[in-house]
Amino acid sequence: MSASPFHSFLGTPILFLTVQVRCGLPILGDRKALEILRETWLRSAKRDQWLVGLYQIMPDQVNLLACSGPTARPVADWIVVWKATAAVRIKAVMGGRGSLWESGAKQELVRSAAEYAARCSSLQAGPGHPLEAGVGPASGHWGMQWQILPVGMAAGLAVNAT
Repeated sequence: MSASPFHSFLGTPILFLTVQVRCGLPILGDRKALEILRETWLRSAKRDQWLVGLYQIMPDQVNLLACSGPTARPVADWIVVWKATAAVRIKAVMGGRGSLWESGAKQELVRSAAEYAARCSSLQAGPGHPLEAGVGPASGHWGMQWQILPVGMAAGLAVNAT
């Protein structure tokens, strides 16, 4: 029997999501992409009632913690909306054709305060330098992480992002 999910300050479960760029293209390793994703998620809080907490943007994927508001659209619908919104803007600014994202997203429920803290630590620490795996851009700007809202605050687990 699995443990019940850990809840956000809104009383809703916290999800850990991973979204991949199509074919592993390193298009997100640019500050413009970061700004577009951040703006998309900030608007999403009001429009879709989905709140993004700590997140990490790497050149070929996004990892984030999120929770829904009381009248939020289903998570699968929200993911489709923010991915489509961000893709249109990223491709308009940076160029590109076709689909930006792989379909779907890996979704995991955060089951405990300890798991939440571990997810925050892993997002802040990063996965290791992707240049070693040939993923990051030559500039060395390989991953960016910030926090929009500490979604685990209800349990007193606010994590300071750098």
